[in-house]
Order: sequence, then C-alpha cells, then structure tokens
Amino acid sequence: MAKIESNSAKFKRIANIRTNNVLKALRSLAKLSNSRNYDFNKADINKIFMAINNDVRIARAMFDKNLKDNQFTLWKEIKMDSKRIIVKIDGDERGFKPKRNIKVLFGPHHFVDIIKHKNGIKFVLGVTHHGVMMDASNVSSQLEEFIWKSRDEYPDYIFD
Repeated sequence: MAKIESNSAKFKRIANIRTNNVLKALRSLAKLSNSRNYDFNKADINKIFMAINNDVRIARAMFDKNLKDNQFTLWKEIKMDSKRIIVKIDGDERGFKPKRNIKVLFGPHHFVDIIKHKNGIKFVLGVTHHGVMMDASNVSSQLEEFIWKSRDEYPDYIFD
C-alpha cells in the first residue's frame, strides 16, 4: 500500500529542492564577479540584484499572505505594463481600518510604506534596502517639508 505524503512533508521536500536550486544559481551567478574573466560596472550589478531582490520580496510576500494567523491581511496584485504592483494592507477583521501598515511594492525595486506608529504616522519611500522615513502625522510634517524642498529642487516634476 502506497504511503500518502502529508502537505507539510511535501512542502518541506519540494522547498528543500527548490531552495537548493536557487542557492546553486546564486553561486553560479557569483562566479561572474571574477573581473579577470568578465567586464562589468556598478550599474550592471545593480540591475542584477534589483531583479533578484524584487523577486525575493514578491516570493516572501506570497508566503506571508498565506500564513494562517489571526490578523487580517488584504493583498492585491495588479499587473501593469508587465510590471507588478503589490499592495498590502494590515487591517481589522473587516479589513476597513489599517491597524499598522500599508505597503506598496512597485517597479523593479521601489516601495512605499505608511506606518501607524505610537507617535503618529510614518511615511517611508525607498529602493531595495535604503530610503527615507519621515513623520507624516500632521500638515506641517517632515513629509510636507520634504515635498516642498523636492518641488524647489525639481520644478519639472511638480504637479498640482
């Protein structure tokens, strides 16, 4: 009689194989770092790792959205010109009032977070692993100051 594999065992078996395949591919990619055999620049490297980081973030988001916990999480994925936009809203049971965080992932490696913090609202704008975090709790916030300075610095990008 054939033994039936549990979903958990099947997950662990397949995840082990696929994780090892990803790690093997990354080690293979790392071999391109030999500057005696290959010519590359910082822009080339940034493109490679932006693509990898973006897909890692998306894969993680897909796992996180399927975790069974008590907190409601609403995910919406939209395809736009073959680029993905993922929106995550942590909310109450009905999903109407964000409790902590709204996250938008877009483009190859960009993100916006709006975070409910004990001292107010924080706005985060970033790329990959760096960006800016500003207070956005009131009208005369750090975010508004940042926007006005950006408008002065980049007048061609202004919209009202």
